[in-house]
Amino acid sequence: MEGEQENIPLEQIAGRLLQDNFLLTALELHLELIEAGRELSTLKEFFSNPANFERQTSPPSATSIARSQSQATLDSLDISRLSEDGTDERIAVLEFELRKAKETISGLRTSLTQFSSEREVHVTSSKTNSISSEAIRPHEQRALNFLVNEYLLRQGYKLTAVTFSDENNEQDFDDWDDVGLNIPRPPELPQLYRVTHKETNEIECQTEESVYFEEEITRLNTKCNYLEQKLEEAISREQSEPNKILDLVDVSTDTSDIPVPEIKTVSVEPPARVNSKFEAAAAEDEEELRKLPDLFHSTLLRLLSISPDRLRPVESLLHLLLETLPSVISSKKEESIPLILAAIPEAKSSDQCSTLISLLLNIRKKPQEQERIVVVEGIKRLASDSELLEAHILPQTWELAGHKSMERRLLAAEVCLAIAPTAPARLRQAMVLPVLQQLLLEAAEPEVRVAVVRALSLVVAFTAQEDKYLQCEELCFLAIEDQDSGVRQLAQRVLLPVLAQWALQIDRLESSLVKRLLSRLKALAHDPRCGPMIGAVGQILPFIVIHLASHEDVLDRMDLEQIKEISDIGCDLSNPLIFLEPNSNTNAMLQALNLRLSDDSYQHWPQMDWVLSAFIPGLFDALCSVDVGNEDALLAYVKFYHQLSKVMGKHFTLNRIKPMFKEGLRSAEESLSNLDNNSDPQTPPSLILIPVLLVALLTTGDPNDTMELSNTLRHLLILLPSLKLPLAPLKVSIFHLCRAIALQETVLACLSEASKNSRPAVRLAAAQLTFHSLSCLHESALTKFVLPQLAMLANDLNEEVKEVVVAAYAELASQPGVAQAESRTTLQQLSKEALTSHVMSVAVTKAMTRLLPTCDPAFAEDVVLPQLCQLAAFCLHGVTSQTRRMDLGQALVAALSTALQVPLSRQAMAATLVPALRDLSSVCEQCMHVHSDAVNNWLREAEARAQIEPATPTTPKTEKPHLVQSAMNSGRKSVEDVKQRMSSLLKKK
Repeated sequence: MEGEQENIPLEQIAGRLLQDNFLLTALELHLELIEAGRELSTLKEFFSNPANFERQTSPPSATSIARSQSQATLDSLDISRLSEDGTDERIAVLEFELRKAKETISGLRTSLTQFSSEREVHVTSSKTNSISSEAIRPHEQRALNFLVNEYLLRQGYKLTAVTFSDENNEQDFDDWDDVGLNIPRPPELPQLYRVTHKETNEIECQTEESVYFEEEITRLNTKCNYLEQKLEEAISREQSEPNKILDLVDVSTDTSDIPVPEIKTVSVEPPARVNSKFEAAAAEDEEELRKLPDLFHSTLLRLLSISPDRLRPVESLLHLLLETLPSVISSKKEESIPLILAAIPEAKSSDQCSTLISLLLNIRKKPQEQERIVVVEGIKRLASDSELLEAHILPQTWELAGHKSMERRLLAAEVCLAIAPTAPARLRQAMVLPVLQQLLLEAAEPEVRVAVVRALSLVVAFTAQEDKYLQCEELCFLAIEDQDSGVRQLAQRVLLPVLAQWALQIDRLESSLVKRLLSRLKALAHDPRCGPMIGAVGQILPFIVIHLASHEDVLDRMDLEQIKEISDIGCDLSNPLIFLEPNSNTNAMLQALNLRLSDDSYQHWPQMDWVLSAFIPGLFDALCSVDVGNEDALLAYVKFYHQLSKVMGKHFTLNRIKPMFKEGLRSAEESLSNLDNNSDPQTPPSLILIPVLLVALLTTGDPNDTMELSNTLRHLLILLPSLKLPLAPLKVSIFHLCRAIALQETVLACLSEASKNSRPAVRLAAAQLTFHSLSCLHESALTKFVLPQLAMLANDLNEEVKEVVVAAYAELASQPGVAQAESRTTLQQLSKEALTSHVMSVAVTKAMTRLLPTCDPAFAEDVVLPQLCQLAAFCLHGVTSQTRRMDLGQALVAALSTALQVPLSRQAMAATLVPALRDLSSVCEQCMHVHSDAVNNWLREAEARAQIEPATPTTPKTEKPHLVQSAMNSGRKSVEDVKQRMSSLLKKK
């Protein structure tokens, strides 16, 4: 028995272990045989192919055997949070893969070293005229560059070393391994020089073998040059006659003196095209691709910028590529891409094929855009071979996904995008989708994640297996909530509609996609990502409408004879005319839905019950959770509800949506009215309903009927100020309402009425809201409503109201138009109160600051600067409160710093600006030391520009009271004279 056991062949034992699925035992046997130097080809080929482990994997379940990370599908990754067993087995497989990778690298480096050493030519230096004139080789140049750079740094020639490094940017001078030789680093240049000089007479002449290698290299170089010339001719001939068989090479024509092996001719066919139904999957793929409408398909490819094949590779010499490409410098390697592409199908072994694909994908350390385009187009051509795709392309693409270089990871995503249309379904799900998930989760660069979203959109579009839907949905939400705006926008515009179209086909829109969107919308109520999530809901709104209309009760009402064009309810992939089949009669379906929704007596159907009981209330609850101060989210909700009202129709909006908002505001008003008047109420979340109600819902009716809008606005203008609630909702509402010229008179009439209210808080709110809306008002509205309202409020007893009026007049006076002259005149009249009220003095100072950059020089010198000079003297001599002096001083600092930037005459600077700066300098020395240096510098600059001698500084303590009063009186008198002159000039105009 013992003798019989010893005679059993090892090949038979290995085959039996693999057949019975004893993989770990087979792996241990494989390692033992490698250590003994008796490696079996059966075990080597099995453990070198990752696809073997994929086929051995059972369907995902709670007790499934865990796979290594490199072979794991989307089911077993962290995103599904599934527990994994068999950790030891996975570690063993990973350790084996790591050893194989290290052995491969070591073997390649050893081969390169042998190749370099065999080609090394030793020359004798016994005579100075015996130096070889042979051109330097690439590996020699890189080694010498490294030593030269090291010598320059050690000798202190740093600038020379930097320049030398810049001129050799393709080489890393910090790492000897970058040279690419599997030998120790040689001695430094001085030591090499001494050794060479000492052993000159001991160097032997060239051996016959070296001479042979030299001649062989010369012959091969000549042959490569000739083949490159023939290749260019063949490519140009093929482009002119693409359907003709190309005779690539007839080497004996011009190189009769060089023995050349026979070259085969190859027929190059036009690249295979993917039809409009995406049915060009591999023949062995048993599962069909998901059916997509023609317009949806073409629009998807347009948005993702998918271009047809441009490369037409031709046949090349395989053995020459494997020998010469590793030693070609990086900047020239991309020129060999057509040769690599033509050689890959001609590879006779799996190792040769893997080496060539590795050369193609790693052609440059950091491939730029044009280089990536060429590589991706080549991979796209090769991907038609499913065996090549599974065994070599996808595994090496997965390795690129984990590379430290951003350009390599970007190349991996672009390769996935290129092969997604033609890859078999099992490979697309088992390998392409996990690569994209890894990149989306781990890539820190937005450029990579954008490329991942583009590729993921195609993968989702081609996936038909419903068990993959939830995983694709998870990835889609990761992209929608990305931190980068570019990733979010692409995910909303392309990926989300593709997913929604699939969800609509498999009836997962209600139960999964929309439900998850509403949940995330409410969870992000206090997050900056709330706005983009609302935009995502608006992106799939057309899909919800089609889902609502896809019921037999609605379809039975379609009138195919009288079809009216329905305005677009979506764009690009979210347009029903695109994501539905051409024969779906979309316009007739939407028209029937509008008629059904306009009928109060209609019977609810399941989709309608879901909209009324889940979708609309879910949106309302999410809206009520948003903070009033979150303006981005507030504007996003206004835009969404405006879109919802347009899509669902006026009848549905008035009867189903608007009542919810009015009831919410009524409840909030009741709860606030019951509070004690002395208490400070908390801002209710329901206040965010105000802009949505006013802007999106109350403007959907008859444009001429604005009664309800006017009554609601009047009520809110009194309610919010009376309860001391923030005006942010009303500011947003009035600003957007005034952007519609037809609604400006309605809004301004309500504000004018509120300006006459007996409550100061209401009048103050009216003034603030009017000031907030000035930038979007028409000139006729300014003349008819705003100027009379401001003139009335200018006489208000409340100083806070006057402060807002002064700011409003300054805004109008700085803008060209009919209201400019009147605003400037009124502003001069209001400035008289600047020396009697602290609030007015600060307000007038800020108004003058606002006017300075936009007014003409005459107005600045005759009105603005004298007023600022008077205010500076008042701040120094007339303000006794330290706090008020600091407030006015801060305003004067801003005003006078602006005045220095305005072109002024020397007379104006000497008469007004310099005295004002001197008074402000004294104020800063008393209570604003932080501005003293800046103001003193401004004063010296102004004195230099005015060409006057610096004045001796005086302190307020040494001045007499009657002198101070006299100076102030004289300032007032000069300002009055200026005002009178300006008034007469304006009247003449």
